[in-house]
Amino acid sequence: MKKLFDFKVINMLFTNEIKFLRYNLSKKDVTMWLPPRKLPYMDLTYLLSGTMEYYYNDERIRLQSGDAILFPPGAKRQRTFEKGDVFYASFNIQFSNDFTPTLSGYLPKSVTRNTLFFLEMFQKEYHSVSDVQYEQCVALFSFLYHQLIETHALRQNPHIMKAKQYIEDHIAEKITLENLSAHIHLTPQYLSTLFRAETGQTIIEFINLRRVDFAKRLMVVYDFPLSEIAARAGFSDYPNFSRIFKRIVGVSPMQYKKLNPNAKNI
Repeated sequence: MKKLFDFKVINMLFTNEIKFLRYNLSKKDVTMWLPPRKLPYMDLTYLLSGTMEYYYNDERIRLQSGDAILFPPGAKRQRTFEKGDVFYASFNIQFSNDFTPTLSGYLPKSVTRNTLFFLEMFQKEYHSVSDVQYEQCVALFSFLYHQLIETHALRQNPHIMKAKQYIEDHIAEKITLENLSAHIHLTPQYLSTLFRAETGQTIIEFINLRRVDFAKRLMVVYDFPLSEIAARAGFSDYPNFSRIFKRIVGVSPMQYKKLNPNAKNI
């Protein structure tokens, strides 16, 4: 089986640029309510048994046993109160440098036969403060994360994979639903429905996330004015870029450049 790796994550994990803020593996007879919040960290939850209901950027997602959900930094999370037995594991993780995970949103059928084994191993090491145990936690999470990538890739609809690749290849250009659907050989209406069902995001939400991520990378590497960054990332104009950037990241592009020591100065 072909291995799929996110080398940016591996580099962060093994250079101590990750902080486990919270880990929870527990069985409960009720799911507690979580108020709407734009997260400053990554939240990954595995549902091992039962059902749970989340809102990802205001979109309702119903998790069934074996599903997972991943909120990247900047995503809006909400969870509803519900009675009933649940068994789940949840990671809250903060990266010291800017990072956008490969996966996000609803990840159906993500629990494999050995997922619980590694979640339980992580729990045993989590409360230790020694460097050895920390490194073991990093290694265990790295395994779980890449297992998630591989499982999702193997189960992802080939039309959606082709659509995502088209978006990545044309990120700096104007992308229309008509052009995208013609490339995939599906009707625009069917592609929109299929994309949302498979990813938990609309096509425009995915495009905006990838463009903002591309813009952030441009800021780190180049000295371009923000208006040029916006154009190179495929945004029609700077006000639109600034509005979408702030909605996703939580700060304006100008504030991001000031707050991020790795970003080039204007």
